[in-house]
Amino acid sequence: MIDEQTNSEAGQHDHHDRSRRIMAGAILVIAGLGLLALQTFEGLSDATVLMFIASLFIAGYFARRTYGLLVAGSVIFGVGLGQIGQELLDVSGDMVPTGIGIGFLLIYVIDRLTRGETHFWPLIPGGILLVIGLSSIGGSFADVAAFIWPALLIVGGVVLLIGANRRRD
Repeated sequence: MIDEQTNSEAGQHDHHDRSRRIMAGAILVIAGLGLLALQTFEGLSDATVLMFIASLFIAGYFARRTYGLLVAGSVIFGVGLGQIGQELLDVSGDMVPTGIGIGFLLIYVIDRLTRGETHFWPLIPGGILLVIGLSSIGGSFADVAAFIWPALLIVGGVVLLIGANRRRD
């Protein structure tokens, strides 16, 4: 009986290791194909390749429900989105931090819509990068962001303190 249980656990462990190796291999192939496409095809922008790679990661998340694929895909999507914004919009600042911030917020939204629950953490870097990115664009938002940024830190700290006190009671 003990040998059967041990064999069953070993079989599950081997299956899990095999799945992880397949996923890691697929990620390396996708990244390599994207880089090769950039070097091979004229006129193919970095943003196009990044969006393609991101869509494969996000599709992998939907197929396997592997949270790490959603994180990688959303952040890569954000970088591509920032590059597209930089190309299309006439702004003085760098749009990539804004795009990455949107990518982090996308992690939260997609996981919430897919599973009905999600982790809170993507909202923190997403919000920070969004504020930093928008403030670097310039204009009146930069003036407003100078006051919003500290206010967001204060509100976030208060929320964490209240949450910690509620759990202790």
